[in-house]
Amino acid sequence: ERAADGGAVATTGDEVVDRAVEAQDIVASLIKAGKPTLLEATVFDLYEGEGVEAGKKSIALALTFQDYTKTLETVEIDAVVARLLKALVRDTGAVLRS
Repeated sequence: ERAADGGAVATTGDEVVDRAVEAQDIVASLIKAGKPTLLEATVFDLYEGEGVEAGKKSIALALTFQDYTKTLETVEIDAVVARLLKALVRDTGAVLRS
């Protein structure tokens, strides 16, 4: 889901990780991989239980993208999100919840 507001673009995602992975490690991985376009990454929900594999947790994130020099196109945001997902797999073992 995406929304534009004042030049910034927000999107949400739901990642599944091992229970031991800290939310701050996920945010740090995203911020590092998303520079300079990823402005903010915020955890807004954490879920363990039915529908999530035992020993795992689902972490929902809100991501805000912005480029101060131009309007971001959907294809550019999609490329950054793909880069972020690869970084999460590499750094934390996270997978996008289906």
